[in-house]
Amino acid sequence: MPNNDFYIANTGQLTISGNLFDAEPLLKSLYKTSDKKTFSKDFNSDLKVNFDKAITGTNDDVANFSMIASIQKIPTD
Repeated sequence: MPNNDFYIANTGQLTISGNLFDAEPLLKSLYKTSDKKTFSKDFNSDLKVNFDKAITGTNDDVANFSMIASIQKIPTD
């Protein structure tokens, strides 16, 4: 079971912030070779992330993680 302590706010920009994010399930899902994807192909948003600590499932845990991104749906012809 993940160990998470964060909140998500969507005020025109998706903001995820908190003390702890267990990234291990997310990282595992990104390396699966199945047709089921973690994110929808229709996801389209600006994203701001701040965590005091992120658990990776290895000895390489991350402290004071911040990210700003813009995720855009790629148009298909």
